[in-house]
Amino acid sequence: MSRLRGSQEEQMGTWKGAMADFCMSMMTLFMVLWIVSITDAEQREGLSGYFSGPGSISSFTTGHSVIDFKMSVNETLGEWKPPHLEMDEYDDSAEGNLLLEESQFSNPYVVELLKIKQYQDNLRMEEVEDGLLIQLVETDDQPMFKLGEYELTYFFEDILFELGPLLEKSGHDIRIIGHTDSTPFSSDSYRNNWTLSYARANNVREVLNYLGMNNSRFVAVSGMADSQLLDEDNARAAVNRRVELLVLHKYEEMPVTL
Repeated sequence: MSRLRGSQEEQMGTWKGAMADFCMSMMTLFMVLWIVSITDAEQREGLSGYFSGPGSISSFTTGHSVIDFKMSVNETLGEWKPPHLEMDEYDDSAEGNLLLEESQFSNPYVVELLKIKQYQDNLRMEEVEDGLLIQLVETDDQPMFKLGEYELTYFFEDILFELGPLLEKSGHDIRIIGHTDSTPFSSDSYRNNWTLSYARANNVREVLNYLGMNNSRFVAVSGMADSQLLDEDNARAAVNRRVELLVLHKYEEMPVTL
């Protein structure tokens, strides 16, 4: 009895599937007719080329993965473009950026870092003895962290989404140093600014690792508390709250022996 019931139910379901296919075909036909009726000849030719052209698919594929890191696709990718500059192409018009005319950083992925101008108030770069120093700097209108917390705000995550692919492809090792201002701080999680500054630097490392940078590239992660203030006249200034990425010269990338 159950076998017969199953056979009857299968036969009854067959016509439903056929009906669904028919309805879908009719809806597709009406959509095509509607599109044809509202487009002119030039637009129809463009649509035809899009669906039939040999490079139609590859031309719309960027090759960059989109990581959902608490933000939208537009916030994630921004206006990032694959690196392509040579050293003599760099435009040094952005205030505060250093033109590396005779820099040891001839790697085009590192040079491309200097093109990121939309964050120039919060992103500083200069060449130092050990390498290229990149500073993520807080401002009064753009905090990097909530008070007493270590997780980056979305704005500074956006900056790392710009920097991450370039740093990963550069081949240079990196040191990460966290800094705080002189505001006294203590909580159940962090006893003082030393532990807090380290936690913030380590959060930057975690984000870069999330974006694909291998942990072996980080030669050191440290916290300096308020021992190296940028604005010594105002020890609680926002600019003192920062995280530094030191992109090391190749010859600096040797293991330290004790």
